[in-house]
Amino acid sequence: MFRHLAVLSLLGLLAACGGQFVESPIIDPTAEIRATDETEAITDLMEEYAEALESLDTDRIDALMSRDYYENSGTTDTTADDYGYATVPEMYAALRDHVEDVRVEVAVHDIIVENDRADVLFEYSFTMLYMIGEESRWETDRDVNRIQLRREDTGWRIVSGL
Repeated sequence: MFRHLAVLSLLGLLAACGGQFVESPIIDPTAEIRATDETEAITDLMEEYAEALESLDTDRIDALMSRDYYENSGTTDTTADDYGYATVPEMYAALRDHVEDVRVEVAVHDIIVENDRADVLFEYSFTMLYMIGEESRWETDRDVNRIQLRREDTGWRIVSGL
């Protein structure tokens, strides 16, 4: 009888522990990101972002961006390469004019939430077919990145890091 109760107790503990980490195809399998309302919503946003990138759906990317989006392109000594929400369509034009196909993989390593701000640390890889003049070329790259988010009235939105 006591063994039966011990087994039931152990099963209950295991069931209670299940689901404590975010599960998603874009979460690195070695990452242990605690499942909260915020991390689940942010994971959904990152899944949407990865799908939008792969389909080159700029309207979907726009819907994920804050109107306060700002990017310094990783340079702090000059503002010449900085851009914001208003100038992102220029980047979209270059994509539409030159990219024929793209495949994207995202692996989120961590989600750090502090009040109404969040950082998503992730690795991405892509393979892209693009045109230069009359010639098509494939390019492959892999890198790590950080997307910064802010909670707005409409939910989490990207403020930096595209």
